Amino acid sequence: MKKLASLVTIVIALSLAVTPVTAVTFHKYSVAYETSGSGTYTAVKVTRTNPAFSISPGTSCGTPLAVPVVYQSQWIAMTADGLNWVEIGTDHGCNGNQWVYWGYAVNGTWTLRGTLAVSASTSNHTYSIYRTAGNSWKFYYDTTLVDTVTWTKIGYAVSAGLESWDSGAVAARHSYTSLATEINQGSWQLWAGQDSVLVNGPEMCGAWTLAYEWRASENSTCL
Repeated sequence: MKKLASLVTIVIALSLAVTPVTAVTFHKYSVAYETSGSGTYTAVKVTRTNPAFSISPGTSCGTPLAVPVVYQSQWIAMTADGLNWVEIGTDHGCNGNQWVYWGYAVNGTWTLRGTLAVSASTSNHTYSIYRTAGNSWKFYYDTTLVDTVTWTKIGYAVSAGLESWDSGAVAARHSYTSLATEINQGSWQLWAGQDSVLVNGPEMCGAWTLAYEWRASENSTCL
């Protein structure tokens, strides 16, 4: 198990990238980590719903990644300092707007590669990122390839969960299931370690259901 301090550094650095330059003081998480294969991760996959969250009113509700916002996210951190990563997730904006978004960061500089408007759904969707031969990182929403990025790095840690920039949001309990990864571009394997978590505020709730399933909520019980 890695030190939580290094994981906190990772998640803080990751999340700064997906938020526009706006005066925001609230920033909380309910995130689970797999780190026992550190230095060898080449994929992350999560199956989950896109539930309807209650987001506080805002002035840019039709703009992806605009605060107030809550993210259902997953990451592969490439380095222990948290400055390099790939990411895909769902952006929950105000007025019920949702987008799938994806991108990466190099030396702390975030590049948003794309967004796709979606609707709240109780049906499961699968989000995945994986590395193939030729250093190509593939981003998938269900079976749709939404992007490819070429990068030689491999992962230091994988993580998934809830990230909030809205203290008034209500995100009812939901699950991140079938959490999976690949080691050195091998076969998909379920998370096994329950290695670490970050639940850093009274508004946030998180708990392992299984070694490969995390449940989270904000301003609502997850137990």
